[in-house]
Order: sequence, then structure tokens, then C-alpha cells
Amino acid sequence: MIKEFFKRIIVEVIKELISPSLIALEKEIANLRSEVKDEIVNLRAEMANLREEVKGEIANLRSEITNLRSEIKEIKEDIRHLNRRLDDLYKVVVRREEHYSLEEDVKMIRSDVELLKRRVGI
Repeated sequence: MIKEFFKRIIVEVIKELISPSLIALEKEIANLRSEVKDEIVNLRAEMANLREEVKGEIANLRSEITNLRSEIKEIKEDIRHLNRRLDDLYKVVVRREEHYSLEEDVKMIRSDVELLKRRVGI
């Protein structure tokens, strides 16, 4: 019985000594939980905002890519057109050279004919 009495007294004393510390710890834990929950809410909101910003940037980039593809298509068409014109110009230059070459051949033939006429005495 005395043993039981002392046991209860010791338990009560320990409770009285530890109780304020436990209450303070419980309050601190509750405050920390609240802070962590608030931080999680804030981080989720920031993530949602960032997600929307990234979606906007992706949409802008897709639009820019579409514009660039269109410009590249136009440039390719311009290059095709220029290549056709260069081919035509090359043909003209080749014909001109052939013409000059034919003129030279005609001059040489005329010269040869004149020489032959003189030899024959015409």
C-alpha cells in the first residue's frame, strides 16, 4: 500500500514536471504542422502558376515554330524560283556562247571561201 502510494505520488510529480513541457511540445508541433500545411498550400499555388506560365510559353513556342515553318516554306519556294531563273540564265549564256562560236565559224568559213575564190580567180 505504501508502495502504491509512493508510486502514485511519483507518477503525479512526474506528470506535473513533464506536463508543461509536453503541452509546449504539443503546441510547437501543432504550430509546425500548421506552418508546413501553409507552406504546402503556397507551394501548390506557386506550382500551379508556374505550370500556367510554362503552358503559355509552350503555346508561344509552338506558334513561333509554326511561323518559322511557314517562313522556311516561303524561303524554299523562293530558292526554287531563283534556281529556275538561274537555270534559264545559264541556258541563255550557253546559247550566247554557241552563237559567238557560230559567228566565229561563219567568219572563218567566209575567210576560207574568199581565199578559195582568190585562188580560183573569181
